[in-house]
Amino acid sequence: MFNSIQNFVSKVFTGNRKFIGLIVFSLGLSFLVVFRLDINAVSIGLDNSWIYAINYAALKNVNWGSDFLFTYGPFGYLVHTLDLGSHVYHRLLFEVVFAAVCGIAVAYFLGSLAKIKYLIKFILVPLLLFVISIQYFEWRFMALLLLFILTFQKNKHQAAVEVIIGWGIGWLLLTKFSIGLTALITLISWSLFKGSIYSISRSLISDVISVLSSFIFWWFLVHRNLRGIVLYVLAQMELVKGYSQAMSLVYADWQFLVWYLLFILVILLVWCWFIIKNDRAKSVMVVTLIPLFFAWKSAISRQDSHLLILFFFILFESVILFVYAFTRTSIIKALIPLVLVFIMVSDLAANQETTRDIYAKLLLRPLSSLSGYDLKKLHPNNFSAARNELREDAKSDLVNLRLSLMWLKEIGTSTIDIYPLEISYIAANNLNWRNRPVIQSYAAFTPYLDKLGADFFAATRKPEYILWHEGNRIPSSLETIDQRQAFLDEPMTSMQIINNYDLLDSDINRDLLKVRVSPRFGITQLLVSENVAWNSWIKVPAKEKGVIGFSTTFSEPVLLKFFRFLLFQPRVSLSLQFKSGEEATYRWVFRNGDAKFWINPFIKSKSDLRYFLLNQTAQEVNAIRFDIDTNNFLLNDINLTWYTMAYAK
Repeated sequence: MFNSIQNFVSKVFTGNRKFIGLIVFSLGLSFLVVFRLDINAVSIGLDNSWIYAINYAALKNVNWGSDFLFTYGPFGYLVHTLDLGSHVYHRLLFEVVFAAVCGIAVAYFLGSLAKIKYLIKFILVPLLLFVISIQYFEWRFMALLLLFILTFQKNKHQAAVEVIIGWGIGWLLLTKFSIGLTALITLISWSLFKGSIYSISRSLISDVISVLSSFIFWWFLVHRNLRGIVLYVLAQMELVKGYSQAMSLVYADWQFLVWYLLFILVILLVWCWFIIKNDRAKSVMVVTLIPLFFAWKSAISRQDSHLLILFFFILFESVILFVYAFTRTSIIKALIPLVLVFIMVSDLAANQETTRDIYAKLLLRPLSSLSGYDLKKLHPNNFSAARNELREDAKSDLVNLRLSLMWLKEIGTSTIDIYPLEISYIAANNLNWRNRPVIQSYAAFTPYLDKLGADFFAATRKPEYILWHEGNRIPSSLETIDQRQAFLDEPMTSMQIINNYDLLDSDINRDLLKVRVSPRFGITQLLVSENVAWNSWIKVPAKEKGVIGFSTTFSEPVLLKFFRFLLFQPRVSLSLQFKSGEEATYRWVFRNGDAKFWINPFIKSKSDLRYFLLNQTAQEVNAIRFDIDTNNFLLNDINLTWYTMAYAK
């Protein structure tokens, strides 16, 4: 590491004015294009709620892993920053450091390409900074990581750079775990191209030690202890494992995305034909394909704005490979695949309304930055005015979530949780929030995550009150997201809420629940197990007193597992046939099938919830059906186990 720094200093102070100029130019332009000071106002809504939650958790220094879980980690507030505590200044410091490192990295990357003239390098600086700046916030780290890797391949200072990258990845794992995991796999893959077994082993050991030491250091810096560090990793792995199946949307465009990926691979193969001349170029291809695959998985898992993650990362990698191709061939030949990719992405953006809007905003972002808009915010008067404006915006928005004076007097300083997802109630009413570990119900993707919430509401430390608000989109419903329903999202958690809370009061769209003296339900008993087919009605066993529930196990064929890993997750629904003759269909997270689902009587709406809490009755269900959009020949039957739970005496 010392030698690397010494080499850098020697280049600067030995009369190499071209290199000095390249660094100065890249640094200055990076602060204009890459630097972002996006500070949000506290607001209402699903996304705004978890943004408030991760900022609140960082401010209160909660223990992640054991007490607080989300896809973002303890440093997630640096990605989505609210004006709470010192968060704005932390974000400002981070942006200054990131813009500086990014500017130096771009200059050093271009400086390492000896076959390109300095005039061309100066022209390439804004192009590289541009394709970095348009990335989604977290993916800017992946772009920077690749620049470091590509710059120091086959370099005598490579080992020191690996340690630096490892420390960055350790921090990234505590910012957005899935991106940190992608970066770690990319780093390990780079290490596998070291040649000899000895070099590979030494590099892998160095990677593990640097990432692990960084991860522990940053964790200790936040928590001042190591409590929950293992739980954090385990829970984050559960979130990663369950995300793609639980969060996938409709598949109207999935066929297009498959062909899209194949087309990109063809382009990369054409590029290979131009630039594969040595081992360095081969490793370039392999290393860049790994994050590209994870960008593809992100897009196929959530087919809305996540498509842009894939598109913009392809543009970044296309520019990188264009630079390498330019060192091997003429600029015309090198530009051919880059132009093809740009045309393809532009055509897609022009033909899909959602994609077009986001595409335009993100492309215009770095262009508007050239005016120095973000830098102008740093002027004391502008900075103060901007923060005051954010506070006023928050007040005007949060007033819609204000509770009645009677409720606020009842709650006082007692602990409360919000169910299922509108956490902004805490900010709007200055409530004493005691959150369940998985802070929004839809994010309990697996039985492990669901059980954390169930244990929380079964423990003595559970909050005294729960504010249960109406559905996310449909008034008076229990909907969460994507046609999902609260009692099916996290069945064990919702069951424990009903088991341990009573209805205290209601208004038009909210219910205030208060903890019970004793549990509502008694012993759970097994009824019968049976194998059932997909897409067919299954009669619900008769009940006398209490409730009927079920759990499922499903053995996936290897072909289906591979299909899910490479492409997308099948969309699974649970249909209910009520005694009244009405039918309802909900999105079902089948990874949670091992949990016990409460199905009869079924609490379908807010009125059902209130009626059950008062009278212990709800809508009767005659039959259920598991629907899946994958061809039946790929599927095994479902093992369905029925159970009953009586009311406590």
